[in-house]
Amino acid sequence: MKILLVAPNITTFGTDTTDPGLTPPLGLCYLAGYLRKKDSSLDISILDCIAASKKRKIRLENGNRWGLTDQEIISKIKEKDPEIIGITCSFTSYAYDVHHLASLIKQTNRKTKVIIGGAHASIYPDILLKDKNIDVVVKGEGELTFLELITNLKNNKSVENIKGTIIRSKDKIKINPPREMSIELDELPFPARDLIPMDLYLSQKSEYSMRHPYTQVITSRGCPGICKFCSIHSVWGHKWKMRSPKNIVDEVQMLVKDYGVKEVHFIDDNIGASPKRLEEICDEIIRRNLKIKWATPNGIAHWTLNKKILKKMKKAGCYRITFGIESADPETRKFIGKPYNLDQAKDMLKEAHKLGIWTVCTFILGFPYETKESIMKTIDFAKYKYLDFGIYYLLGVFPGTPIYDIYKKEGLLNFDHLFYSYNESKWSQYEKISKVLSSHGTKSKNLSEEQLREYLALSYKVTMKATLRKFINPFRLMTKINSLEDVRYVLKLFKNYSNMIQNYIVNKGFHVYMIRKKKK
Repeated sequence: MKILLVAPNITTFGTDTTDPGLTPPLGLCYLAGYLRKKDSSLDISILDCIAASKKRKIRLENGNRWGLTDQEIISKIKEKDPEIIGITCSFTSYAYDVHHLASLIKQTNRKTKVIIGGAHASIYPDILLKDKNIDVVVKGEGELTFLELITNLKNNKSVENIKGTIIRSKDKIKINPPREMSIELDELPFPARDLIPMDLYLSQKSEYSMRHPYTQVITSRGCPGICKFCSIHSVWGHKWKMRSPKNIVDEVQMLVKDYGVKEVHFIDDNIGASPKRLEEICDEIIRRNLKIKWATPNGIAHWTLNKKILKKMKKAGCYRITFGIESADPETRKFIGKPYNLDQAKDMLKEAHKLGIWTVCTFILGFPYETKESIMKTIDFAKYKYLDFGIYYLLGVFPGTPIYDIYKKEGLLNFDHLFYSYNESKWSQYEKISKVLSSHGTKSKNLSEEQLREYLALSYKVTMKATLRKFINPFRLMTKINSLEDVRYVLKLFKNYSNMIQNYIVNKGFHVYMIRKKKK
């Protein structure tokens, strides 16, 4: 049986200037590796549309498409001739591309089974199945469910009662019971990177990486946190499960040996949920004498850290950490589900700075009940002397999150009618969704969209001034320099920062498109 797993194109609408980047689709790679392990007779391939196009941008009537043309996609499908095509849909704002791809698949071969997974599929499975081109939706963790699906299809058995699926049965949508997150992560093979163009991913250079080539590793799934704005709970619930330190470092060592990787980005949703495990990961890297650099671009919970762990992280090669502070206002932090003491975060930033670790904090402006005063506390946090870089966003109100329900309740926002009146050709509905979910912001109880955008611009003006003062302080910079490599990295950052200032001056202000470069 032939199976094709697809990371689809990404279409952006209107003034959305999102750059989707070029990173390995590790979710699909994990799924492919697991299926191969369980059934060696399967012929599995992966198509990353953006990578296959070498990250080509196609201009459309009211937006841009990153990826392949329709004809190129049809040619790829005909070439592979799969019986089953699995499509990932990680973000609601990119749902258009999933529907469009499903349409192309059925145009090519009506018999091909189309299966959808990912965060959007877990939030709106019934809406996806309004599209007659989609046969099955997988909700939650995918490996066990997908394996049972293809095994039954392969053996001509019914797929009507498989846990974790939503199907169309006799023209009605049937929602089966959920499947528990029962798979042990150490039992999964490493992601099937042999099925994707790793040379292309590894050729990508980042403005903020210290070494090249670099790649991504996932060490856990889920997050036990209760952040009201976070959409990952639609897939993983509030559970968190981990890989063992040995298993993780085995993968890192393989990447160093087989791919020449010199830097790793751990892209977990919560790598520090177990401080003991994080320390053991560092111990294992040190024990094996792996001379790599690594960072945590998706963030690490500051309240899980202490001085001892930070010292271990530095010794193990960590050179940059990111804290998701979100807000510097205590009441807002309580409201969003992060009631942790900011003084502890400041202590960790100070300790990281003393150790020579670069520090980044991310912030979100525009929570529903924020005031001008609470937002200014968040903006002023950028001035904290031990913070190197502040990154600010406007709130994205993602469906499936508690914050989305609050916005609906307050009459501020409601996407539901757009989804339930599904029409692939109706671009306007996707443009409305994309506008809010692509950091353009939406009005809150106290502030308009225009006011929020003004605060976003102010946040970067304050951040740039604060960062400039830190950069021109030679005594401060010396804490970051312990080698010639550190000197080169400082010069690289200073060049990038200078370009940002130049753009700010040329454009007479800070715009959202300049922020996009932070995205991994």
